[in-house]
Amino acid sequence: MSENSEEKQLYEIVKSVYDSGFNYHTLRTPGGLVLKGKQDMQQFLDHYKIPDDLHGKTVLDVGPANGYFSFEMEKRGVDVTAIDSLGVFWTDELKKLMNSKVNFKIQDIATLDESFGQFDIVFCSNMLEHHPDIYGNIARIRKVTKGMAIICTEIVKNPAFQEFPLVFFTDNTKHTQGKTAGTYFKPNIKCFTQMAQAAGFSKVDVVSTFDLVPTFKPAKSPEAVLHCYI
Repeated sequence: MSENSEEKQLYEIVKSVYDSGFNYHTLRTPGGLVLKGKQDMQQFLDHYKIPDDLHGKTVLDVGPANGYFSFEMEKRGVDVTAIDSLGVFWTDELKKLMNSKVNFKIQDIATLDESFGQFDIVFCSNMLEHHPDIYGNIARIRKVTKGMAIICTEIVKNPAFQEFPLVFFTDNTKHTQGKTAGTYFKPNIKCFTQMAQAAGFSKVDVVSTFDLVPTFKPAKSPEAVLHCYI
């Protein structure tokens, strides 16, 4: 294959990713390309405290968008399964660009139970707030976890609302062309932690809080990351 035809093929693959309209995460390909997205999670990665070596483990990424964390964990030596109810986030062309073997499946978290299997690590970032059943989904994550779960969601940080476990309904639940979800709930840290404990995790640690800042606008959202253990 000539250099020009290789470049043309690469261009078509990259174009297909952007044409899908779901370049949510900024991705850095093994070939050195940077695909700009709405969120560049590289700068926030340390907040999640993902183990450096995952060889021999199995990982389930729940709600991966276009896959930054799936690809990141795959680089650490793990077999990754990713599920999302919106298949438009994920394309074969994207996997080619990332030289990835992530096993992506279209499945809604609302249908997740023990029959799906169990995983050493279940990862879920910024999905819970986009679903009307935040506690039920934490409980579903528990059902498929056999080691630990790393769960992150947007939280309420206002000091006036920290004494009691509270969750706020945001009334921002509109969908855009049936593709992207609005935000339903934001818990405070006490509520987030207690929901994980009530879901059946024996130990729940708040490993970080941080402000997530999108790539293209100055708005920021406060986030909390939990490590939840069986």
